[in-house]
Amino acid sequence: MLHVLLLLILITTLISACGVKQPDPITVTEIRSNIIERPTLILPETTPINTRNVEWKIITPENIDEIFKEMTSSNQQPVLFALTTSGYENVSLNMAEIMRLIREKDAIIVAYRNYYEQADNAIRENNSQTQN
Repeated sequence: MLHVLLLLILITTLISACGVKQPDPITVTEIRSNIIERPTLILPETTPINTRNVEWKIITPENIDEIFKEMTSSNQQPVLFALTTSGYENVSLNMAEIMRLIREKDAIIVAYRNYYEQADNAIRENNSQTQN
């Protein structure tokens, strides 16, 4: 009985193996490398800032009359824009923050420039090797 069972298993295996679909033949894939060109990044030139001189006058109770007299004698309207000590400190701190932001943005621009220059050099080198 065991021999018959083994024989049936062997026959079943052989018959089922004949019904297995053969794999499709291997197809050849052609790979082509093309020369790539990066589009030119055109950025407008920035206009340098043109700062204007600002004249600061420190007015105290002791010199207010003298400063007003100087201003009226030179045909200037004596008008005051006053800052407290803490207000002046805040203006100075705000300017320092603006300068910090400009330095950070400048560093980002330099990093992008370096990245694109290195990428362009790598592309040129790859393209020259592809052409050869």
